[in-house]
Amino acid sequence: MYKTIKSMREALEEARAYRDTTEGGPGSGPQKGGKKFSSSQIKKAYGILNDPRYKQGNYSGAVKTINKLAPGLADQPDVKNALKRANEELDDDDKETIKPIIKQLQKSVKAHDKQAKQLQKDIQDEVKLESAASDKAKGMGLDYMSFGRYGKGGKVTHKNIGGTLTAVDKDEKPVKEPEDKKDDDSKMPADVMKTFNDIKNFEITDNNAEQVEKLEKVRDDFDDAGKEKYAAEIDSALEELMDDEPENADDILSDLKQKIKDDFNESISIKLKETFTKADFKDNERDNEHGLNAKKVVDMFGTGAEKMKIDAINARHNMRGSISREDQRTRDDIVNKYYSRLK
Repeated sequence: MYKTIKSMREALEEARAYRDTTEGGPGSGPQKGGKKFSSSQIKKAYGILNDPRYKQGNYSGAVKTINKLAPGLADQPDVKNALKRANEELDDDDKETIKPIIKQLQKSVKAHDKQAKQLQKDIQDEVKLESAASDKAKGMGLDYMSFGRYGKGGKVTHKNIGGTLTAVDKDEKPVKEPEDKKDDDSKMPADVMKTFNDIKNFEITDNNAEQVEKLEKVRDDFDDAGKEKYAAEIDSALEELMDDEPENADDILSDLKQKIKDDFNESISIKLKETFTKADFKDNERDNEHGLNAKKVVDMFGTGAEKMKIDAINARHNMRGSISREDQRTRDDIVNKYYSRLK
């Protein structure tokens, strides 16, 4: 009888030991590797998951802190599932948060790619113009003296102005202005002028049917006038409008207006016809419009290469929001070179 009772007690103890190593004891749920965790420890683990320091996505930090409570606690099935759910919820939130960022980056890449292509085209055009002037200068026995200037014995006698080798005086002013090499197409045709006038004072402020219809009409009018590149810009503005980005669409339209003015020798812009003076320069300086001053001065007096340098410097300044010391020095050197010529 004694042996029978003893055997039953031993069997009960063995059963309890087996239960504790496989289930972790009453109320604690299944465990891993035979470890026991109390309900209090599991509740504390849940509390860590709701801690603001870890709730925003610090998954590894949460795991580390939970395991400090009790080694292996993060692998307890209930805790592990809670960790997994929290991480999945954060992943979904992150995806929604990052979508507009990706979209904006894609647009920035597109804009910068377009700008790079335009700069590359400008460089190629400048090389062609410089090459023609250079060939003529060599035929006259002149030496190249930097920045589109040519001469003999260290004295500048000619400059490349708009692709034409032009004689200059001691102040490097043209003795005779180069002939306008632009053909009749440089004057704005009537149909282009009419379409330009349709958008001259037009601003894109909202994504509505009326504005979409107006842009579509302008695009078709440019196509009919044989100005496919203008029509393509209007298409780009329409794409932004369809994406509910009226500000981006208006930026594209504003750039196109300026491009049309530039293409037709700025003949349609009364403001650009006005003479830029030292008084204008000083007014801009007070408003910290240093880039605009450089652009105005170099457009009036600079060489093609200097114009491209200023355009590139201004583009970098706009993208970064600040100007590098090297770019500022280059810009100042070019402006100082021509400032005295302003009236």
